[in-house]
Amino acid sequence: MDPRERPRTKGRLARWFSTRFGRSRSTHVEPVPPSEGPGEAHDAALADLLRSAQPEILEAWERAARQIPAGRDLPRPHLLDHIPTMLEEIADMADARRAGRTPKPPSESAEAHADERLEEGFDLASVVAEYALLRSTITRSLWQKQNLPGDPEAFLTLHQAIDAAIVAAVERYTRARDRGAGESRAELERVLAQVDIERLRFRDLVNNLDHVVVWEADAQSLRFSFVSERATPVTGMTPAEWMSVPDFWAAHVPPAELASLLALFRRCREARTDERMDHRFLRSDGRVLWVHTGVHGTERAGAPMFQAVTIDITELRESIQAREQILEIVSHDLRNPLSVITMNLELLARRAPPGEAGADLRQRTETALRHARHMARIIGDLVDLAAVTANRLTVARKAEDPRRIVQEAAASFEGRARERGLGLGCEVVGEPPRVLCDHDRVIQILGNLLGNAISATDPGGSVVVRLEAREDEVVFSVADTGRGIPAEHLPNLFKPYWRGDASAYKGTGLGLAISQGLVAAQGGRIWVESELGRGTTFSFVLPVDRS
Repeated sequence: MDPRERPRTKGRLARWFSTRFGRSRSTHVEPVPPSEGPGEAHDAALADLLRSAQPEILEAWERAARQIPAGRDLPRPHLLDHIPTMLEEIADMADARRAGRTPKPPSESAEAHADERLEEGFDLASVVAEYALLRSTITRSLWQKQNLPGDPEAFLTLHQAIDAAIVAAVERYTRARDRGAGESRAELERVLAQVDIERLRFRDLVNNLDHVVVWEADAQSLRFSFVSERATPVTGMTPAEWMSVPDFWAAHVPPAELASLLALFRRCREARTDERMDHRFLRSDGRVLWVHTGVHGTERAGAPMFQAVTIDITELRESIQAREQILEIVSHDLRNPLSVITMNLELLARRAPPGEAGADLRQRTETALRHARHMARIIGDLVDLAAVTANRLTVARKAEDPRRIVQEAAASFEGRARERGLGLGCEVVGEPPRVLCDHDRVIQILGNLLGNAISATDPGGSVVVRLEAREDEVVFSVADTGRGIPAEHLPNLFKPYWRGDASAYKGTGLGLAISQGLVAAQGGRIWVESELGRGTTFSFVLPVDRS
């Protein structure tokens, strides 16, 4: 080498080492100004190589980058990301040096690359490793193509670009990571604050439920782990007193009901079911309450647990007893005298003089009889509804021929249908088997459905009673061609006293609620289908007799 050039070479090497390994902590890598001389040819070679051999460089870099754990399973477009752009920007830097312009390092693409890698789960060491691999891959390609410069300054373009990319990527990655950590901390604090709000809301809700004690207990020992604050006003004992009594239920539930309650706990523990029962409870002041205890079986950390409520239903129980007393009065003190009135009216009607002389008497007695029978039906409905509500409805089930029941029910409404100008028919599909039911109660159900269907159908329409066997059940249906029922009314049809359009339907609104109870008491179910302007079909099923 010409000795005259050695100082300049030494200065360039010093600047090269200073650029790569200097003590400056500035995050900005100062571009090396363009130089003259043999390095220009090598800059051109570098630019040409990066453009012409880009596919080979990317393929070699991808093989090496796949060894980084975070990049092992990334799809190729995601792995390459901004690397092709950086190769082009390094080539542009070489062109700039050759043209005498200050080169622009690939900082922006490096920052974008760092953002992507942070989202993809790369750690900072992996991001830096990618750039080291890029440096070695390009250098190896220069070597393989016999294009290595003899002058170290020719490496400046490549190393300056890679170093600048590393600095930009590290800065961007750490800023984004720290910002994300700050946002995560803020989000965590927000979530924890919301959890505190919800916890307080839940605590207040549980502790302020009127007449309700919420409790949790070990399913084996029945020792309480939580008792809500309402325990004090409801039972006269604080939550701490509930938890301190060794055999709490035996101390506060009468022996006649304790066995049933313990059996309930056993079923709930073994089958993880929901169970409930009404029972008496002895308060700390000696007063006896009626309570409803509902238990949910669950487990925590493998141990069976009960989550439950005990509700004071004393006032409800007393109101039910008062209602039953009123109904008892209705059923005995009103029904019996009404029966006497009805019999005497019938006798009076039969003894009325024939012809014109007795016409007025007969008309008046028939009117009185009609109203007396209507009152008797209302009394009967009230008594039946009370029995349904209290689960005390009695049915006498035995094997019955469903065809005979349907024909009997339809025959009793022929006159009323004729008066309304309606067609009334029966359809029996196949040979339905005998059903297990209470004959009189099924007649009562069909009577309620037929009466409603006739009332809802305009003259000229029709009502059909249909019978069909279906697997282990027999389906009874009453279909009409009436005005139909709005869809929003269907869920309310079986509620007591609900009548929908009260001006269109007369009656107490008890028939369907009673029918539902009567069907359920016989092991069946009832439902309705309706379409406005086309009619309504009520159906119920009863089990087939297998005896």
